Amino acid sequence: MKDNVFENHGIASVSPSSINLFVDNTPKWAAKYLLGMPQGQKPVFWRGDVIDKSCGRFFGMLEDQEQMNKEDCIAIAGEQYLGLAKKYEEDGLEIDPDDVTKEAQHIDTYVELAIDHYAALGTPTEYQKPIETLVEQCPVPLTGYLDFLYDGDVRVVRDLKTTGRKPDMRSSVRRQLAVYAQAEQAYPIVDYVYVNSRAREVVSMEVTDWEAHMMDVRRILLSMKNLLSVSNDAKEIVGLLYPDYEKWSWDSDEIAYAKNIWSIK
Repeated sequence: MKDNVFENHGIASVSPSSINLFVDNTPKWAAKYLLGMPQGQKPVFWRGDVIDKSCGRFFGMLEDQEQMNKEDCIAIAGEQYLGLAKKYEEDGLEIDPDDVTKEAQHIDTYVELAIDHYAALGTPTEYQKPIETLVEQCPVPLTGYLDFLYDGDVRVVRDLKTTGRKPDMRSSVRRQLAVYAQAEQAYPIVDYVYVNSRAREVVSMEVTDWEAHMMDVRRILLSMKNLLSVSNDAKEIVGLLYPDYEKWSWDSDEIAYAKNIWSIK
């Protein structure tokens, strides 16, 4: 038996998304990271990925892709979004076509706002940079990918979020940016690209208290470590938990998978 309870369960690193899922929905975290439940897919998730890549394409920082102007980036983003919808549908995932249509209609606006915003800031020093940092409460590294890093008199890490609701920085976002800030020793800022039928703007918010949220990350990791210490048998740990399928973070495919885990009809 290893002393490292994370590695005992096949966890070689911990990401901010894993930390936040542990807080928000511990049974789902256990199903995913201990029993290998596949990640669900929602149209709103693809939106962020497509917009992010559009900015990377605009700056010529996507691997094996040439730099493109804003108009071409907008055109490609729409195609990519619908392509993802088709792919996941062909993979057999349950995708609501109304959700796809709802998100697709605003993709052009999201891309235009995001590119205009980051173009005004100048070319980033790094894009989609892998990060890694260590904390004493966790024997494996914290890892992830930051969106944009800017070197200068003040080093700044910026994270791109897309939203259809009025931006409100949640603790989960603060924890995510805290990990990036510690890893890069950079000042963290979140850029919310906010689009709906009544609004279209970019709202930037500084994470001024990131050190305090890094302390929260340490406490969460200790809780995670304590749970993993209960047993080397993943099923035994999962058996101590019980899912609440009314939480928004479950999708229909994940619920079906989880019902087999917990033998729920």
